[in-house]
Amino acid sequence: MEFLGASVDEVSPGRCVLRIPHKAELDQHEGDFHGGAIAILADTAVGYAAFSLAPAEASILTVEFKINYLTGARGEYLVAEGEVIRAGKSLTVCEGRVYSETEGQRSHCAVILGTLMYLPGRADTQHVRRPATQRRSIYQTESTRLQVQPATDDFADHVAGVLARQPFPSGLGLQLENVEPGYSVCRVPHRADLTQQHGFFHGGMVATIADTAMGAAAGSLVPRGSTPLTAEFKLNLMAPGDGRSLRAYGYVVRPGRTLSICRADVTTLDAEGTEYLCASAMGTLVPVAY
Repeated sequence: MEFLGASVDEVSPGRCVLRIPHKAELDQHEGDFHGGAIAILADTAVGYAAFSLAPAEASILTVEFKINYLTGARGEYLVAEGEVIRAGKSLTVCEGRVYSETEGQRSHCAVILGTLMYLPGRADTQHVRRPATQRRSIYQTESTRLQVQPATDDFADHVAGVLARQPFPSGLGLQLENVEPGYSVCRVPHRADLTQQHGFFHGGMVATIADTAMGAAAGSLVPRGSTPLTAEFKLNLMAPGDGRSLRAYGYVVRPGRTLSICRADVTTLDAEGTEYLCASAMGTLVPVAY
């Protein structure tokens, strides 16, 4: 949140409103707020809305969320309003709305629906390190991928060029490690300013690298002069991103002229470079001219 420059507008039982001022470092290639920044703020707003109802000795984690992007987000501020729809003993369901704001006038740009889980007996404090999960398996990359033809011979340069024009991924240290027709691999090294309060990669960071990997995979199949934009995606968080870096594998599941369906697996890498699956995403992307 410090990295984004976020501030709290409002906190009340079951509700939280956050905002971030516009700065060029949070943009994508066309000057709008990057979808990853929108997802991070939305996820955090619904998280703190749920956390406002949590017992004092409990912490909270996002289990999954789905976000729909309604329009480009361009303005002086990005504002996310999170509200609890149903609070349960173990799971809480929240809804959030994200707006771009200029001179007090708002434009609705995204909506999120999230499920959050209370962890009783684990007080949410920066001074208590969360225990590492024991339920994880070593990640194996897919050996079979969709056999597709790229739209251009220089598709790899095309994808890398679009990504290089986006200030937000560059500011995160996100790297494109590989791109093939319908497939990509991205990586983000660990940095303290990309974590939540317990030192794990923030859930919004996991969402950002998943979204970027899906976009790069889809981008390998579109012609020059166009790029895929995310219409919506759903993210399931399975384990904490507690490693030295995150890596995301993006796959095109079904390409299309108007819609492409993509998937991403996100892994966390330990000190030996062993990868463990920590999240999975499914997304719908739309090619648009630029």
